[in-house]
Amino acid sequence: MRPKISAPIAIYNIVNVVILRFHACIYYANELIFNGTLEVQGRLSAALGLWMAEYEIMLLGQEARLAIGSSLVDRSHYRLVQNGVTFSQTSVGSEILYYTKDCLDTSPTTCLAPGSPYYPLTHNGLDILVRETMELLQGVSSFPSFSHAAFCFLNLGEASANDTTRLTTHSPEFSFYWSTRNSTIGGYSMMNYEYHDEVLKVYSSVRDLHIVAFALTVALMLAFLVFMLRPFLQDSSREQRRIAELLCQLPSEIEVETLLKKVIVSSKHGSNNKVSQSLSRKQSTIGRKHSPTGASMADIGVSFVQNRSGPLQEPKFD
Repeated sequence: MRPKISAPIAIYNIVNVVILRFHACIYYANELIFNGTLEVQGRLSAALGLWMAEYEIMLLGQEARLAIGSSLVDRSHYRLVQNGVTFSQTSVGSEILYYTKDCLDTSPTTCLAPGSPYYPLTHNGLDILVRETMELLQGVSSFPSFSHAAFCFLNLGEASANDTTRLTTHSPEFSFYWSTRNSTIGGYSMMNYEYHDEVLKVYSSVRDLHIVAFALTVALMLAFLVFMLRPFLQDSSREQRRIAELLCQLPSEIEVETLLKKVIVSSKHGSNNKVSQSLSRKQSTIGRKHSPTGASMADIGVSFVQNRSGPLQEPKFD
């Protein structure tokens, strides 16, 4: 039961993390255009490495951890993903990644036209588009760095716009990932929505399970009240009546309440017999005066108290 509950939640979690990694890569790639320094290149490379690792974990689950560096293996949301989208029980993720031929954009108005050079990449599943973007950004992160002044000269026409050694807004790399970013985001969003529905279904099943368990608990409680507690209370009421009748038959010289308290206290300390014997000796004289057969009334009282846990019986005189 636990894997069925945790698997959709874990995949939904890592899909959202992958979306964040993709946005980080696009951000650093754009920053590289306007502020092409080694520091920005390092940030892009680090963000790209995290995105690729998160994506592989999302696809393959624990099997992909063997190919990831030790610094990334211990991330908590990695350990939660056991099977990944490819091996999950639902085929929703695989359909979006590999088999769909529809436009992945969230809005139909932003879909690329069939004449676009990037049309085949945006209408053959999300996986091929993601891997092409990763490969392109790997090349972008290795471009030589340049100063902001050089970028200004390029845009002003003082340098060739076809210069492939620099990343600019005229570069085909920028044109590709900027034109297809909506399709990538749309594909991830579709997966996000689908697994969000799966998570809601899991919580709904857990809620129904709790409702059934609560109903069974109430039914068992009512059965206990009707078939066990009620008869027990009736028996207890009858026993109380019998005890009251027997106590009324005892002589007034016997201090019943004191006797009961001493016997109960002494039973807690394991000295029930000693107290009973001492009380029997103290009450022996009084018992012989009132007993028609000469029996000790204290013995009768003590025997009555000691047998309180068993069925109550009226005292018998020899």
